[in-house]
Amino acid sequence: MLIVAVVGATGELGQLIIESLLVQAKDVTVRAIVRKSNSALDALKAKSPKSVEIVLVDYASAASLDAALKGVYAVASTLQGLEEVLHTVQSRLLEAALRQNVKRFIPSDYSYDFLTGNFPKNCNRNSEIRKGFHKKAGSIIAASGKKIEFLPVMNGMFTDLFPVEEFQIVNYSERTIAYFGPHANVKQEFTTYRNTAEFVAYVLVDPKPIAKSHLHISGHTATINEIAALVSKATGETFVAKQALSLGFTQFLIFVLKHFAKKGEVMPQYQKLQYGYCMALGLSTWKTEDLHNNMYPGIKWTRVDEAVKLEYEKKKKAGLIKKRSTSSGIGWFVAVGAVAAVGAGVYLYGKK
Repeated sequence: MLIVAVVGATGELGQLIIESLLVQAKDVTVRAIVRKSNSALDALKAKSPKSVEIVLVDYASAASLDAALKGVYAVASTLQGLEEVLHTVQSRLLEAALRQNVKRFIPSDYSYDFLTGNFPKNCNRNSEIRKGFHKKAGSIIAASGKKIEFLPVMNGMFTDLFPVEEFQIVNYSERTIAYFGPHANVKQEFTTYRNTAEFVAYVLVDPKPIAKSHLHISGHTATINEIAALVSKATGETFVAKQALSLGFTQFLIFVLKHFAKKGEVMPQYQKLQYGYCMALGLSTWKTEDLHNNMYPGIKWTRVDEAVKLEYEKKKKAGLIKKRSTSSGIGWFVAVGAVAAVGAGVYLYGKK
């Protein structure tokens, strides 16, 4: 029986990959590799006891990693963190995969395509960390003298994050959708967690060689203007694109907020702005015909407006959507800008 491994399987994406594998493949054992289990993962195992193995691992131990990957055909990492995790732990994981003759290794990238886009230097800290691991991985593979398919998966922004309040993109009360930069006609890519997981699951069990440097998918490619029109049609309300910040001011905010970020924080506020800034450049968007979506025709891709409609209806039912006011709908960004301006003054004054 084929064995595939999902590392960091207690996270949302890891669990969805396991769920997708259980649906797609009948004769597959899914090995969930984790430091410790959780209730959601335990529930998956209880539902499919013969198909799911939970393996507790010590990421600092080569012997532990070797045992976890013994007999594995392909492995996907969904680990999250900074250099200690994405460089150190994933390097150990890759080395173990090579020792155990694993055929395919998917690193934890799942982002806009920072590999082919000609982005400015230090455009995004997290992307730079991942690119650093790719370079390290190349050296590890070369030194081993073995072959392994090293296959990053690029999916744009996770669609699930687009409609939620944390990212301040959709203002349901003001019926606005925020964008960065001079205009709302930049093509951007979005893919849901579930669609990404379904694609990764297919890659893990694919018996054919995949001779590609990386895989690039997009559940929905659209501009913010196009999304606003689709959301308006889906909800029956008129949503409009609204500039949140210019690219120049976004860079300024990133510079200032970096000085207030906590050390070791994986997603500080400035990092969210970096993602918005880099995607607004439109440098990583592929033509639809060049995407790898059609490699596995069993996936039903979800559009951004479908995700926004679900969130809109949920909020409306809960009475959380206010009547439209005359404000701009980007008060949060203005507030951050004001705080950042004051912070910059204090910081620069203190440097004198």
